[in-house]
Amino acid sequence: MAKGVGKFLIDMVGEVVGEAILTLLACALLGCLGLIAYLSWSFSPRLTVAGPRRDGAAREGTTGAAPVRRAPDRPPASSR
Repeated sequence: MAKGVGKFLIDMVGEVVGEAILTLLACALLGCLGLIAYLSWSFSPRLTVAGPRRDGAAREGTTGAAPVRRAPDRPPASSR
């Protein structure tokens, strides 16, 4: 009976340690994925969903910069 209890305890400890290792690996992989996403955004935000708007205007509250206002389109001076 003592052998059965000992084997059960060894199996249980092995499963707990294995599960802890797998959990740490999963957390590390998730952290690496987040880091990769952040670094890819920081190098080129235009390639990501959270990139700047296409019309060239700054997003409110992101950089603190005033929105860019473009001059109205005018014909060239030579065609007047």
